Amino acid sequence: MYRNIFEFLMRTEPAGCVKKYIFITDREDLAANIMVSDLNVVCLREGREGFFDTESFLSYLESLYLKGTCRSSYLYVPACTVKKQNEQLELFFEQAGLSFRQGWKLFCGKEYLARPDHQEEMKKRLMDFIECYEEPHKEGNLDRFHVLGKEGDPISVLDLEIVEYLLQNVHFFVLGGTPYVYEHGVYVEDAGGIRLKARIQKLIYRKFVKSPTLQRVYSLLISQPCVQKQFHDLYNMPAQWVNFRNGYYDPVDRKMIGHDPAYLSINQIDMDFNPEKREEILAGGNVIKAYK
Repeated sequence: MYRNIFEFLMRTEPAGCVKKYIFITDREDLAANIMVSDLNVVCLREGREGFFDTESFLSYLESLYLKGTCRSSYLYVPACTVKKQNEQLELFFEQAGLSFRQGWKLFCGKEYLARPDHQEEMKKRLMDFIECYEEPHKEGNLDRFHVLGKEGDPISVLDLEIVEYLLQNVHFFVLGGTPYVYEHGVYVEDAGGIRLKARIQKLIYRKFVKSPTLQRVYSLLISQPCVQKQFHDLYNMPAQWVNFRNGYYDPVDRKMIGHDPAYLSINQIDMDFNPEKREEILAGGNVIKAYK
C-alpha cells in the first residue's frame, strides 16, 4: 500500500498468477485488509507522505518504460471509489499496453469489507475475482463467454467477450494482416492464426467448437485497431540491445535486462548469454582468445 512497497514490486517478478494482480484503491482501510489477505495492493492518497496520489502513480509507471523493470509482468485492477479516477487509470493502462481489469464493482456497496472482522470474506471475494480470469478452462467459468438461455444453459458464443478477454490476457500484435504472438521473450509469427485459434477454442464449450465459429472470432480479434502495428513500431527498445533466450544484453552498460512484452522484438538469438561467465569461457581455447 505504501510507495516503497510498490516500487519493490516493480523490481521483482510476481511469484505465481495470484501475485501478479495489484489492486488499486483510494481507501487505506480497504488497502490494509487486502494486504492482510496476502495480496498486492497500492493505495492512492492525496498529500499523504509515503503514498502515491493518482498523478504521481501514473508518472512513476511511465518513468519505468524501457527501463527493464517488471511493470509489464503485473496485472492492474483499479478499484477506487471515484469513477473518474478508475477511468483515468484504465485509460493509462490501455495506452501503455499494460494488462488491467475493471475492479470498480469489487467494493461498491461493500464498504464493510474494510473492517478486520471481514478479512476472510475480503480474501474470498478477491480470489474469486482472480479465478474468474485465471481459470476459464473450468466448465463453470466458461459461461461468461456464451449467451445463456432462460434456464441458464449456453445457447451461443459471445464473440466480443472472448475478444476482449484475449486482448487483455494474450500479448500479440498484427503486422500486415499476420499476427505475432509473444513467447519466451520474442514475438513469433502465427501463420494462419494457429496459436490464437487454439486460445479461442479453450474458451468455448465443446459443442460450439466449429471451424466457422473459430474463424469468426479470430477475424474479429485480429481486426481490432489496438493491435495493428507498422514496421516502424517494432524493436521499440534501445538499438544496442541484443535479444537472447534469457534476456536482452546491453553491450554498452554490459548488463542483462529481463524480457518484456512491451518490446516488440520478432528476432531472438537461440541461445542463453551469460556475460558473468566471460572469464570462465575465455580460460581455454586459443581461437576464442584471439577474438577477445
